[in-house]
Amino acid sequence: IPNRVSRFNLQRIFRLVVVVAIVFVAISVLFVNWYAAVVSLGLISLILGFALQMPISSFIAWIYILARAPYRVGDRIRIGDAHGDVIDVSYLDTTLWEFGGEHLWTDHPSGRVIKFPNSTVFETPVFNYSWPLFPYVWNEIKFQLAYESDLEFVAKTMRE
Repeated sequence: IPNRVSRFNLQRIFRLVVVVAIVFVAISVLFVNWYAAVVSLGLISLILGFALQMPISSFIAWIYILARAPYRVGDRIRIGDAHGDVIDVSYLDTTLWEFGGEHLWTDHPSGRVIKFPNSTVFETPVFNYSWPLFPYVWNEIKFQLAYESDLEFVAKTMRE
């Protein structure tokens, strides 16, 4: 696969499938009686379902991020109060390299790293400034002109 992002995501999915398969084989070897194994796994999954609600929703959000791609590694995004460049999307959380921030007024990196759970994409809007179909973010520059201004000079100056 020539796309590095897709190759990296497929490697993570393959690793996850291998781990699940190994766990399934280990459980089938340990439990000879299938009925006891199913009942035990049902009770364990019920308890773990309540205890691990946030990690499970973050894992499902990771699948959503891979499938729908609201952002990818390398994109510049804003989600909630955090804004930065995406440097990692793992199973449970996303890592941003912050730009701007509370100490800088420009688009330079602040040096801080922000981690947030993947389940945040279900709760807050994601603003992606790196959408590949339209790579521009429009910005307005306001300035004032007097009625007596030389409009040809102003147009020439703006073009330059």
